[in-house]
Amino acid sequence: RICSAMALSVASVPKRIAVIGAGIIGLSSALYLNTELRLDGIPCSIEVFAEHRPPLTTSDGAAGLWEPLFVHGTPADQQRWWGRETYQWLRYLRVQKDAGEMGVAEYSGYLLFYEPVEDPPWRDVVIGFRHATDDELKDIQTPVRHGWYFVNMSCQGNRYCSWLLKRCKEQGITFHEQKINSLSELAGRCDVVVNCSGIGAHKLVGDNDIVPIKGQAMKVAAPWIKQFTLIASADFVSYILPCTDFVVLGGTAESGRWDTDIEPEVSRKILENCSKINGSVEVCRFLYFGDSSACAMTDAERPCHWRMEWFKAS
Repeated sequence: RICSAMALSVASVPKRIAVIGAGIIGLSSALYLNTELRLDGIPCSIEVFAEHRPPLTTSDGAAGLWEPLFVHGTPADQQRWWGRETYQWLRYLRVQKDAGEMGVAEYSGYLLFYEPVEDPPWRDVVIGFRHATDDELKDIQTPVRHGWYFVNMSCQGNRYCSWLLKRCKEQGITFHEQKINSLSELAGRCDVVVNCSGIGAHKLVGDNDIVPIKGQAMKVAAPWIKQFTLIASADFVSYILPCTDFVVLGGTAESGRWDTDIEPEVSRKILENCSKINGSVEVCRFLYFGDSSACAMTDAERPCHWRMEWFKAS
């Protein structure tokens, strides 16, 4: 348990904890630490510092379909462990009374490829993993040659972030709408800093392993679509992802792009590609973001390794 590790890792029990970032990772970390430390009888105060909070974080824009992504160099057993922990947690949440509020649901579907690929390390983590049949592949109006079918979990980003924020406030966690530009700004205000700044860590702590990934997607009203489909290729990723409130059509994943500009040509390509997966998306009602029917986000990519760093804020 993380609280036990903390107690063993520092000379004195931390009482003042600062969490940087209010996305899914920041809010989850704050809530978990507060709950577990208090269960262990360790008094603490937790403050969250973030330039933005829900519904304005990158996490709020995520469809939230489970799949280990960007796991460069991560050992297969580590991928299985992390993947299983999250998959089982979402399976637990999906049958809780507030599952609808959290936006957690179960969907079956396909992950398809233009060329045969090896089975993923997490094949034994998900329910019902099998290879797609030839008849199933023929239903897709694009030349896919291989695919996996399995039962998956979805956690709609904006709903889950709002639920986490409410739970944190209920437990007395304090929030500051403040961008932290240097860890020295927290000197004297806390004993431990938990850095959940995502792409912000590139500047905050000079973490050059983190690079941005720009993704553009579209949200549509299509309640009849109950099955997810993703087609992976080298230059474009096409997907249809059902969520609690909408269906996400995508998309792109452009490493090294810092901007969040919406590109109309990309939107047209998304719609064209997704209509080859399911022709009904051509008549969907678009859900608008400001003046556009598309949204663009910049997320973070880095080698996936666990790293905990302690420093004394003085």
